Order: sequence, then C-alpha cells, then structure tokens
Amino acid sequence: MKHKMSKFSALLIIILLFNSCINKYVTRQNLFLDQFFSNKQIAYALNEYNSNNIIIYDEDKTLIKSNKVYQSDSISIKVQNDLPANTEFYRVHEFDLNKDLSYVALTTSDRQKGILFFMKKKAGSNKWFLVSFSKKYIR
Repeated sequence: MKHKMSKFSALLIIILLFNSCINKYVTRQNLFLDQFFSNKQIAYALNEYNSNNIIIYDEDKTLIKSNKVYQSDSISIKVQNDLPANTEFYRVHEFDLNKDLSYVALTTSDRQKGILFFMKKKAGSNKWFLVSFSKKYIR
C-alpha cells in the first residue's frame, strides 16, 4: 500500500510540474503574440499585401486556439483558424518561440511570397522587439 502511495504521489507531482510548464509557455506565447501583432513595423509590413484589414489563417492552430483580433493604429489584424472567404490573406507557415528569440514565417494566400520576422526579448524584461524582417518570393 505504501509503495502504491509513493508512486501515486510521484505521478501527481510530475503531472503538476508538467501542467505548470505548459501554463508558463502559454502565458509567454500570449505575451509575445500581443506584442508581435501590436508592433507598428510588423503591422505596416503586413499591410502592404492586405490593406487595413489583415487576415492571418492559422490552420494548424500554431499561434492561437480560437480566432482573435489585434489592433495597431488603424490596422486590424485578425488571426483565425477557419479558411477566410477573402482571397488575400496570410498563412502561418512556421512559428518558433524560445526564451528570448522568436521566428514567425508567413506566406501569402497564393503561396507566392513569404515574409519572415525575427524578434528578440530585451534582457531583464518581457519586452519583445523586431530584429529584422524580410520578404521573399517563394517560387
């Protein structure tokens, strides 16, 4: 009986630690996304393809689990999981978030162009800033 209790206690501790790590990552990701999409440089870079109503299609729920709208000046950025009716939108191609570096790659809906963003977290704070971005033709 004592052996079963210690296994149960160990399993419970592992589950709690795992849950804590997941919650920290989700909180860090939400903080990053809020700063990423409210960054004026990023909004203006995305605005060149879509006008003031930018749509980002996140088919695999890489960035978000449910639809969300971000605002930067007069530019609205909607990140959604369902296929947009609009023919001009961005697709999430790749997303990587580390402790202090991140990489976001988007493609246009026709998959002809890509836009890559690299961001870094300022040491000693939770502020993310844009290091560089580039636009490339894919084909």
